[in-house]
Amino acid sequence: MSLASLAPYPRVFMSAIFTCSSASAYYIAQYGIYIDAEMIVNVFATDTNEMMDLLSYKFIVYIAMLGIAPSIFLFYTCIDFQNTLGGTIKKVLLPMIGLVLAVAMIFPSMQTFASVMRNNKEIRYLVVPGNFVYGSLRVLGDAIANGSNNGAVTTLGDDVALGPAWGVASSKKPKPVLMVLVVGETARAQNFSLSGYHRDTNKNLKDKDIIYYSDVDSCGTSTAVSLPCIFSNLSRQKFSREDAANSENLLDVLKKLPLDVAWVDNNSGCKGVCANIDFSHVVSGGQFCDGDNCYDEALLGALDRPQLTDKVIVLHQSGSHGPAYYKRSPEGSKEYLPECRTNQLQDCTREEIVNAYDNSIAYTDLFVSKLIERLQVLSKDFDTAMIYVSDHGESLGESGMYLHGAPYFMAPEEQTKVPMLMWLGDAYTSRFGIDRDCLKNNASSNYSHDNVFSTVLGMLDIETKEKNRSLDIVGPCMAGNKAMKLSEAGYKHD
Repeated sequence: MSLASLAPYPRVFMSAIFTCSSASAYYIAQYGIYIDAEMIVNVFATDTNEMMDLLSYKFIVYIAMLGIAPSIFLFYTCIDFQNTLGGTIKKVLLPMIGLVLAVAMIFPSMQTFASVMRNNKEIRYLVVPGNFVYGSLRVLGDAIANGSNNGAVTTLGDDVALGPAWGVASSKKPKPVLMVLVVGETARAQNFSLSGYHRDTNKNLKDKDIIYYSDVDSCGTSTAVSLPCIFSNLSRQKFSREDAANSENLLDVLKKLPLDVAWVDNNSGCKGVCANIDFSHVVSGGQFCDGDNCYDEALLGALDRPQLTDKVIVLHQSGSHGPAYYKRSPEGSKEYLPECRTNQLQDCTREEIVNAYDNSIAYTDLFVSKLIERLQVLSKDFDTAMIYVSDHGESLGESGMYLHGAPYFMAPEEQTKVPMLMWLGDAYTSRFGIDRDCLKNNASSNYSHDNVFSTVLGMLDIETKEKNRSLDIVGPCMAGNKAMKLSEAGYKHD
């Protein structure tokens, strides 16, 4: 506060600190979340519906008692801010003296203190107001650095070209291709029965001829990070939101080909990923909507009457977004009861929370199954394929943590292990020479969001130097590549 008094309009500045501190304290206390730079980004990326899901009377009480009340007291208190040279020096010296005294008190136990901080780095994300002040400064610094880039964008795939499967060298044009990429929301692999979960949350998908990937790591623990990372050619270790914002992505590469590329959203937007392609949001009030809240089946409308052109469509789910999990599945589809019917998870038992979450997972199972059935019907006019992958997972009370967004270095597997699956139409596998059995044999290997960029290019038989063949999941199971491997091994092949 001493340093804050140096700012113009210090009372306003201090009041902002009080208010932000009260909000941070609320979410730390109620959900066990950690406040870092990525969480600050999530706040700014939240839309109205998500914000309403997070509001509650307890939140209002926290803001009123810990934010507004002290601010009112501050404004009605006579304060001499000592805006003189001596006063300014004092304001700077006081925090420095405090820091020196703190170090002096810690010094006798420095070995213990250093060990605690080294082994519990998450502590820094729990100390209010230091956590959100530091996080906000990080975000501001990144924004300034991003702005200094002068709008320069790194282009990708200028050499992009369609492969032989597109019939580019043939006089007979094959059927158009229809690929759907479903980006799931907040679905964790641990609650998919396809991953071994004790509840049958995938009763529809288990009867589909899908390839399910049981060991997949997310790029981040929040949509603001994972979504752009999924479509980036950068690995998780090298990824940054700033680099992604200043570079083209997978959808931009596809757009350079004679393909219709579109994004249909039932969430809070595409976080800049779809800036250069067609974008639409599901319209509230339709068959699958309850007021402003639309269930994911509304996304299927994107496939009602598709034009006979080669196309890639991204469907972005609301999925299992919390804490109001009960809003993610229609009333008639709920199997696990009683469920938590509030966004105040602390007011529910863990069984009720898990029931509400599992209902949302079961509804995702229904949605993806209906999508596959729709693609099967469309197979008479298109060569069809589909990939589903969630952006990140979710904590449901394990170790006292709820929701998501924990710093990746300390995030539990509930937030980083995500479900991924693939469905390929018969005509599609034949045309692109893909061996389903080969894919199923490799499905238990460890993959991550890093694989998506090159895998989509591989599935579509698209060539560019940006494609990393070692990350292409489908590549080793395509006829040409299998034949090449056999040849290198000295075997005969047709």
